Amino acid sequence: MQTPLEHILTHKCKADMLSYMGENPEKFDELLLLALSNKQPYSWKAAFLLRNCMSDNEPFLYEHIGKIIELLPTIGESQQRIFLMILQRMQMNGIEEKKLFDICISIWNNISAAQAVRYNAFRILANIARKRPELSNIVKNLTTPHFTDSLSAAINHSVFLTASKL
Repeated sequence: MQTPLEHILTHKCKADMLSYMGENPEKFDELLLLALSNKQPYSWKAAFLLRNCMSDNEPFLYEHIGKIIELLPTIGESQQRIFLMILQRMQMNGIEEKKLFDICISIWNNISAAQAVRYNAFRILANIARKRPELSNIVKNLTTPHFTDSLSAAINHSVFLTASKL
């Protein structure tokens, strides 16, 4: 049987989901636990809603950054893409950034992965390289045709533009 939150996630549009969360802030813990679970289709929808409800550097997410990073290689691409988008909005410590950098390299290297997932992984790689210039050449080397030929023209352009600013 569905919980009220699960019902909202599967039967309501984005505006209604956001309204529900605004009216029920006590449901944020349940939303986060559902996003971190492997209970589809609720998990990726919960992650989507979480991303749309959160502010940058959301305080209640800090203690879960490690878990989100740990989950990335084990979840489906839809949920992975949303978690990458969430992580882009969070400050991390050096250990978390290193783990995330390594995972994003693996995601980027998987040229058969969805373009949106790869692109969000690349954005994280570039963001980390901006903070740690010693990683810039590694990220720039990931823009060879082997990695970019499978991307759409728009994503390819964004990747090269991002890399040129490192």
